[in-house]
Amino acid sequence: MDTAKKKRNVAVVFGGRSAEHEISVITALEIIGALDIERYNAVPVYIDRTGRWYTGEALTKKEFYKTLPQGLSELREVVLLPVPGAGGLKVLGGREKG
Repeated sequence: MDTAKKKRNVAVVFGGRSAEHEISVITALEIIGALDIERYNAVPVYIDRTGRWYTGEALTKKEFYKTLPQGLSELREVVLLPVPGAGGLKVLGGREKG
């Protein structure tokens, strides 16, 4: 019997058009850093100031945010479809960057 538990994916959604954009980024990085990596796989989902959604490993690094907006080209642009059972985030344009 396999006793290993599968990690759960946890989307951490942050950023956005709010005046609190930077605070949202800082809070998200703290949450990602505090998650139990044995139990959870953090999936950062950054919403830029225009409302576009992105994901990628670079979003977990504080230094990345100094490269914005140019750094967005390193990420995958995604959407969350409002369709039950659609399977989560969908990459736009077929870009499969990390």
